[in-house]
Amino acid sequence: MQRGTHLLKNLFLRAIAGPVVRLAWFLAPKRQFDGITVGLLSPDPESVDTLFRKVHEALDMIATYDPKRLRRIQRDVQGLCVGSAPNDRRGSSGEYTRLCLVSETYVSSHDTSTAQIASTIVHEATHVRIYGAGIRVTQANRARVERVCIRAQLNFGSCLPDGAAVVDEAHQALAQASETWSDEAMRQRELAALRDSGMPRWFIRFREWWWRRAA
Repeated sequence: MQRGTHLLKNLFLRAIAGPVVRLAWFLAPKRQFDGITVGLLSPDPESVDTLFRKVHEALDMIATYDPKRLRRIQRDVQGLCVGSAPNDRRGSSGEYTRLCLVSETYVSSHDTSTAQIASTIVHEATHVRIYGAGIRVTQANRARVERVCIRAQLNFGSCLPDGAAVVDEAHQALAQASETWSDEAMRQRELAALRDSGMPRWFIRFREWWWRRAA
């Protein structure tokens, strides 16, 4: 019964999430850099050129120091989106699309280096590669999948002449307990992000109800 419920949930998400994301992608302003299409989902008009420039620099960095990885990303990923990432994360990737999302807030921050943006792209593109191999992410394998993606960042950082910060961040992430990626931990991070963003209490209560239903 539980397996059937999980299957129905996946079919529903595939039916809903795919078209919604593809519509946003279709409407987004786009440019192409290093053979990868980059789209801005909801940009401030004044920040468009800056966002495109910073992503272009990150892709150029991958092309220069890890060209094999760039070719892999070109094959695996349909496009790279810049927009609002869930739970204030640096990025996200769709299990039901071949699109990678990088947080607009993270990209636009003066504290974010080109290497860090490139590393985030590497991480999310690895997720897309895993999804493309037919591997579905569940609570049972999520920590293992995340560590595969983090190791991709570690390997990329090792290719950079000044990749110490990327390598250090990857080592710190790998040291986290597996429970960091449990359903409950992710739920708590999402609820905290919703509260911090000032979302109304009725929406937060609805989200909690949805989590319980989906469990």
